[in-house]
Amino acid sequence: MTHTGEKEFRCDWKGCNYRSNQKYCVKQHKFTHTKEKPFSCEHCNYTSALKVYMKIHVQKHISKPYIFDKCNFETSYCNSLKRHKRYKHTDPALKCKAVQEVHNSVLYSCSLCGKKSKSKPYFTKHMKDKHKIQKINIEEYVTPATTSSDK
Repeated sequence: MTHTGEKEFRCDWKGCNYRSNQKYCVKQHKFTHTKEKPFSCEHCNYTSALKVYMKIHVQKHISKPYIFDKCNFETSYCNSLKRHKRYKHTDPALKCKAVQEVHNSVLYSCSLCGKKSKSKPYFTKHMKDKHKIQKINIEEYVTPATTSSDK
């Protein structure tokens, strides 16, 4: 490898201008032309042309260090967890099933007027606006939600 910044190794595939400082990179690059995928996952049938992609893929079989405690979603990738939170826990239409089950299993019931709500923020607002109660112990108002099969 030279320290001049010049990429001394080049792909010899006709019409390709790919160059690299590392011979290994050129060797792996050639697989994009040949469609060869020499790297195979030992856990499933995934194959890859590049070793780096295989390393990323294998992580999902080995460990899932990113866990979202609100719904027990697990993933091997930080970005997957961020995406899950963004899309599954903001828009009610897209909430994941586990979160829907958590929210659907709780019902806040007002002991003063009988108002019921599945939403903690709405119930808190109700208590402040309707009954002028600024600070409440929300746990006192939690009751199991009744479903249509319970009636």
